[in-house]
Amino acid sequence: MVPESEDKAEVIEAVIGELSSFHDTFGYYAQGVDHTTSKLPEGWENRLIEICNSNTKGISGLCLEFMILSYQNYMRHGKRILNSLMRQYFSDSYQKIFCQSD
Repeated sequence: MVPESEDKAEVIEAVIGELSSFHDTFGYYAQGVDHTTSKLPEGWENRLIEICNSNTKGISGLCLEFMILSYQNYMRHGKRILNSLMRQYFSDSYQKIFCQSD
C-alpha cells in the first residue's frame, strides 16, 4: 500500500531503508515511496500484482506490473538508454550525428 503521507515514506526510509540496521542485518532494504514519488497512469492501483511465494515466506506484497515499471524506467532513463543502444549498434558517423554525450 502506498502511503498518502510523505512522513510515512520517511519513516520507512529511516527504519528499513538503505544503510539502516535492518539493511545491515538482512542484506536488503526498502525505499519509502508515496503518491508524489512517480507519475503513474490513471488506474494503476487496479493493475497491481500480488507477490506471495516461498521467497516471501508467505508474506504478500503488491508490485507495479511490468509494463508500468518499464514505462517509468524509460521515462526516467530513456535518452541515455537510446544513446547507449545507438553506440552499440550503429556506425561511428551515425553516432556523431545523433548521439550527444550524456
